[in-house]
Amino acid sequence: MTYLVETDGFDYKELSLLPDELTDAFPKDISPAEALHFGRNNLSLSSWWKPLPSSFIDALGAPNGDMPDITTWLNATLVLSPKAYRFLSDLMKPWGEMLPLLIGKKTFFLFNAQHFGAPDEDAFQYDGTELNTLIKPAFQLSDVQDKLLYKCPVIGAGSLYCNDRFKDAVESFRLKGISFDKDLTTLWARKLPPESLDT
Repeated sequence: MTYLVETDGFDYKELSLLPDELTDAFPKDISPAEALHFGRNNLSLSSWWKPLPSSFIDALGAPNGDMPDITTWLNATLVLSPKAYRFLSDLMKPWGEMLPLLIGKKTFFLFNAQHFGAPDEDAFQYDGTELNTLIKPAFQLSDVQDKLLYKCPVIGAGSLYCNDRFKDAVESFRLKGISFDKDLTTLWARKLPPESLDT
């Protein structure tokens, strides 16, 4: 089963790190535009990465949120607390990079996904407008069933997907902050009226 990895509502704080704070840390031979889309460009960051200081803030309109064990961030990126890193790092490392973040006196980690899932373009769903924008990707089961975490190259690696093994691990360790949705429809498309979608 393929799942879309999402932030679990507004009950949790979110990482305050801004995209330009990240791109400022990139080597000078990588352009800001290329750096901003590091997920889509599948850039490896570990060779030059130095721990970045950051913090957590309340989500907009949701004061007094809880600290997540694991949460989503920019592109197909996850943020792991020390607890989540302890439980999941061995499982996740073959599928991406663990990049340290300094949150107060604790070391958290950014997970930079490094694998793509092979798209099943015959099963894609589009919004039915003149632009015919892809709103629901699909993957070739034979390619992704054994991939723990992966991105979709067609939609610019803007979301992260996983299999049952990752979902089961997060749930078995009772890690809070993300949810898993069988509906792979992009978040913006879920807000559109049904009659606007080409189903």
